[in-house]
Amino acid sequence: MISKSRQQNLITIWLVIAGVLSAGAIVTYRQFSEIDEQSRYVNHTHLTLSCLDDIQTNCLQVENANRALALTSEPKYFEQKQTAKAAAFDKLKDFQHLTVDNFQQQKLIPRLSDVMTERFAVADKISEIAKVNIPRSPEIQTVVSKGSSITALLDSLVGQMKAEEERLLVVRLRHQSEETQRTRMTLFALGCFALFCLAIAVWMIWIYFKESKESELLFRAIFDNTYQFTGMLAADGKIINANKTSLDFSDVKSEDVAGVNFWDLTWWNDAANNINGRERIRKAVEDAGNGKFVQLETDVYNRRNQKITIDMSLKPILDESGKVLFIIPEGRDITQRVKIENTLKINEHKLKSLLACLAEGVYQVDQNGNVIYLNAAAETMLGYSQSEIMGKNMHDLIHTNTPSGEVRSITQCSMLNVIRDRQIHREPEDFYQRKDGSFVPVEFVSSPIIEGDECVGAVIAFQDITLRKESENRVSEFYSTVSHELRTPLTSIRGALRLLEGGKGGEIGEKAMKLVKMGRTECDRLVRLINDMLDIRKIEAGKLELKPILLKASLPIAEALENLAPYAAENHVKLRSDIIEDFSFQADQDRLTQILTNLISNAIKFSPADGTVLIKVGSGNVFPDGSKSVRFEVIDNGCGISEAAQQKLFGLFQQVDSSDSRAKGGTGLGLAITKALVEQHRGKIGIISKENEGSTFWFELPLDNTEIPVIENATSDATTSEKPVLLLVEDDVTLSTLLTFSLQDTYQVKHADSVEAACVALKQWKPMAILLDLHLPDGHGDDLIDKMKDSDDTKNIPIVTMSGQENKMRNLSQPVIIDFLKKPFDEATLRAALLRAQQSQVDKTAHILVAEDDELTVALLKDQIERLGHTCRTVRTGEEALEAIQHSHIDLLVLDLGMPGVGGAGVIEALKQAGSDVPLIVYTARDLSTTEKRRLSLGPFGATKHLTKSVDTDEDFLNAVKDMLNRLPAQAKN
Repeated sequence: MISKSRQQNLITIWLVIAGVLSAGAIVTYRQFSEIDEQSRYVNHTHLTLSCLDDIQTNCLQVENANRALALTSEPKYFEQKQTAKAAAFDKLKDFQHLTVDNFQQQKLIPRLSDVMTERFAVADKISEIAKVNIPRSPEIQTVVSKGSSITALLDSLVGQMKAEEERLLVVRLRHQSEETQRTRMTLFALGCFALFCLAIAVWMIWIYFKESKESELLFRAIFDNTYQFTGMLAADGKIINANKTSLDFSDVKSEDVAGVNFWDLTWWNDAANNINGRERIRKAVEDAGNGKFVQLETDVYNRRNQKITIDMSLKPILDESGKVLFIIPEGRDITQRVKIENTLKINEHKLKSLLACLAEGVYQVDQNGNVIYLNAAAETMLGYSQSEIMGKNMHDLIHTNTPSGEVRSITQCSMLNVIRDRQIHREPEDFYQRKDGSFVPVEFVSSPIIEGDECVGAVIAFQDITLRKESENRVSEFYSTVSHELRTPLTSIRGALRLLEGGKGGEIGEKAMKLVKMGRTECDRLVRLINDMLDIRKIEAGKLELKPILLKASLPIAEALENLAPYAAENHVKLRSDIIEDFSFQADQDRLTQILTNLISNAIKFSPADGTVLIKVGSGNVFPDGSKSVRFEVIDNGCGISEAAQQKLFGLFQQVDSSDSRAKGGTGLGLAITKALVEQHRGKIGIISKENEGSTFWFELPLDNTEIPVIENATSDATTSEKPVLLLVEDDVTLSTLLTFSLQDTYQVKHADSVEAACVALKQWKPMAILLDLHLPDGHGDDLIDKMKDSDDTKNIPIVTMSGQENKMRNLSQPVIIDFLKKPFDEATLRAALLRAQQSQVDKTAHILVAEDDELTVALLKDQIERLGHTCRTVRTGEEALEAIQHSHIDLLVLDLGMPGVGGAGVIEALKQAGSDVPLIVYTARDLSTTEKRRLSLGPFGATKHLTKSVDTDEDFLNAVKDMLNRLPAQAKN
């Protein structure tokens, strides 16, 4: 078949040829018309000349007849004269008519007529004179002479007219010749073009037949060699044609099936279902013959008597009126596909049977989050049967609500994010809502289902972590109890040994001093081990919080070098720092000092005697988010670390073997804690080392330009001419004696060992500050604080609390809790806290905004905040919170995430965009993951605290409020 474009080209060529030939024919016709016109002009000229000749001839005949009449007087000559005279004037009239368009001739005709009239008059006069006079008489000669002159004039006029006509004749003959020549050339060109068109036509016909033949061959090649069974049927179902695949399948020839009913083929010889099979095909052909498209699946037998499954279609081909011209049957062998589908069904059944036996809940959703499968464990844990929730949105059923009443939109659904980002998502803690409305804590993994380039759904596996959370709580309580029971005596032991070592217990011998130092060293080691284990526990639980401030790089380095100077001297190692640029950046100073201390102490530990440990500070690499960084390097010239050892260096309880004969000690926790602390600062840590070439431990922290005052070294002297009174409330006699002995050079230390004794002491003295142990024989430390708030004399006394447990005070109802000291603590930490107590401004009133929609929670929070001495304003929606922040001064925002309208997450996002630096406490009923805490925070870190309503106590909330209001200013003063 000729292609459509080729057909269009052929039509265009034919139209051009036809147009050119038509134009040539028109031109030729016009040229022939011009030649005919010129011929008429030539004939007209000849006719005009003939008229002039006739005029001359008739005038001559008039003269001849007149002479004959004069000589003979015979009447016949008179008639001849009259006839010639009439003829002459008639020809003159004809000439006048022929030359009507010739102005020059028309001017001469009247003159010629007058001359002819005069000549004929002279002739008549000659005849009359001749009758009475003799010939050659003078009178006759005179008249004859006059007639001759008139005749000459007549001939002259006729000659002048002839000359004009002959001139026109020459011009017209030339025009006729030119037109004839042009016509010949046009006819020649048209003839050549006609021959060219004939050649084109012959070529096009040849191309048409050639392409038709190629198209036929191509059609037959495709038609016969396609793997599909196809052919052509008449509207009544008789076979017109069949392709080679169909014929080979049945082992027949085309002439064997031509004209046979389609349903009578041997294809349909299914012995078990022969009659029904043929009837199905006949009915399908009948429907196609009525203009319907028919598709069906059927079984046939090939020539080897093998059963084949065919996917068949019958498509009717209609004319413009809708009449069926013929039917195109097509069939595909889908035997393998059917086998695969059956296998997949069997495997799917096996997989579902396997999933049904799993203890983990498993469900599958489509790309819209609608359920398409739910295993038995999931049914049990969620309380739904598969039939109940099939096709329903899983987020709407189990993930929209939280135990706190917060509503999560589907765009915030962590289990369905996998469909959008196509990455496996793990959530260690979340809540699913059961059918009965209760909630189950779960851990889940969501995996995408990818088909081609499209994510078509996800599979979510989850498990109930109720027992795990209970176990974690028990472990946490165990850590707290052990911590308290160990830290209190350790504080006393370490303090006593330090006092003995400092000579405050009197002179002791050299051997005894050696034993004291050994005991103090081992006590410090035991304290470090306890602290490391608790830090690891906090890191694992995600509860190690940073208190970042803006500080200079030189401060933690100086502190770490000062702390490690005795250790370096003991190992004969020199410490040196090289601060290329003293960057200012955000970090937790205590934790950064801990990081540097761990790395430097390791460097000292593995450095040879007389070695040097260098601490360098300079610019680091640019982080992926585009932020710059500060780089710390701790460089030693020790034994180095092998590549194999580097792979496990930052793991828990990992220690690097050393060829050094010295005992190195250590727990193997330091580098693991260091790595976790660096990463919590959003930094990176690594090592560059080769065996016998020393090691370089490095870490990089991001630089943030947050406007927080830079901490400078505080050396203010708290002593006055009169020592301030310090009330020590501690029931442990050993520790109270040690603290009194340690602080008596600066303070007047007054001691109380119970809540009741402390109340009596407060009446006797007005202490500058109170150093309060939270665990007392007759109550908790906050019991004393509650009693203090009832009196104007005591409610504003600053308090420094201490305990062997983690910071879990029950109800801090005063805004004067300056610090919390975790036993054991060193003397420098204690004195720094007491100094902050002296410098604290306890009469400051803060303006706190609570954004919470639950009325009971609002009432409780407002009561607690006002008991702290601060003002509290409450709003119910996110919009109201944003308006209040915009138009009022707010010192602290307490924000619930599950409010109506904008919601807590929307408020945080709006504050970020506005660049707000308002301190924030996120107070929600849902446990937030580390990722969620980072997203729901203002500032890089530290400007926001996250509390969980069901986990954190009222004491935790009040402590967070005090920390957000007092911590930064207090540290700045330090």
